[in-house]
Amino acid sequence: MTRKKDENGNKVIWLDEKNAAEHLSLSVWTLRGWRRLGKIITKRGTETAP
Repeated sequence: MTRKKDENGNKVIWLDEKNAAEHLSLSVWTLRGWRRLGKIITKRGTETAP
């Protein structure tokens, strides 16, 4: 994993294809987990996630 800065000076992380796929799947899994956890904690009837 290499880090660069774009033209605006923001940090940009460049991943190879394998790491990018793993990072994406991990992000999706984490997002689903947090949404599920949020539903359990808030106990609200507003379900935005499928």
